[in-house]
Amino acid sequence: MASEFATVRKRWQVFSLFGFLTTASQKINTDKITSEIAWSAGWNRPFL
Repeated sequence: MASEFATVRKRWQVFSLFGFLTTASQKINTDKITSEIAWSAGWNRPFL
């Protein structure tokens, strides 16, 4: 029982880390696109 709990907990940690990395990469891509739009529109700094 205890070993099963440890396995589930480890899977949850990996899943949470994967979700965090996915969210972070999406935010980076969004920031990059936003800054490119701002630059092409004539502003020299991204939106905050």
